[in-house]
Parts: sequence; structure tokens; C-alpha cells
Amino acid sequence: MNSAEININLLTSLLSQIGEKPLQVSIFAKGATCDVWRVQSTNRLLVFRVFNDGDRVLDGIVDAFIRSSLAARGCAIVAPLLNSEATGQQFEGKRWCLEPFITGSHPRRGALSQKIGRRLGETLAALHELPTVQFGRPLELYEDRIVGQKSDPLEGVA
Repeated sequence: MNSAEININLLTSLLSQIGEKPLQVSIFAKGATCDVWRVQSTNRLLVFRVFNDGDRVLDGIVDAFIRSSLAARGCAIVAPLLNSEATGQQFEGKRWCLEPFITGSHPRRGALSQKIGRRLGETLAALHELPTVQFGRPLELYEDRIVGQKSDPLEGVA
């Protein structure tokens, strides 16, 4: 799928659920886990991610739970505005997520400022405070707890 192939009518329908309309859409990135479009809407700049199949992609319900939980704790993370799991709608047969577009740049290697390092530490601490069952890659949510794929902590790390 490339920028010329995006179903603009379907995208328009999805954005209408948050009271917006796409004005300009362009491909932003293609990766192993998803294709990403930059969407200028009537109100703001958005990112629309369409996920590829495969086990590298985190379950959408788990992803939204983790990111929303961290954002609610004041962490520097983008929380989804809308996704396929919340709406029950797929985009051309695939899962998707709509979120605010955040600009920034990656610091050069070894040049992480103290402020950014502190924010990263706070985010990692909040991540490790989320309720979990088992270890390793998050597979699903069960009673608002993240369920990992392994019962042994060392296997979970591996």
C-alpha cells in the first residue's frame, strides 16, 4: 500500500468519529510492523498507522492500554486517539491506530541530556508499575492486567 493507494473515503469515515476530516495525506514511513501516514486534518497534524501482520506487532488493546496508562501518569508518550480495537473497524482488512503527530529528533549517541534521561527513567518506572501477570512480551489484557507470554522471569527477559 502506498500513499496513492490509501482509501481516502475510509480514512475520512474514521476521522469523522473524532469530528475531523483529512485535508492532506502523505506516506511518512514504511516499516516491518506498520505503514505510517502523515495526515493534516481540519484541526491538527495526525499520524495514521496501519499494521502489518506478524508477531512483532503488539496487540492493539494491550498497546492502547499501556500507552494510555502511561500518558495518564504524565509520561512523555503519545496516547492513541482512536484505533481499530476501540471502533471495531479495520482499514482494508488491517488493524490501525490514529494518534497526534509529534515532531522531534533522536539525540546523537551518548548525548542524552539529564532532563531527557530523567523523563525516560520516569517513563520506565511507570511502565514497570503497570499491573502484570507473568513475564516477557505482553500478549493480552485480563481484568486490567497485562498478561506476559512466559511464566518464568528469566525466560521472559530472554
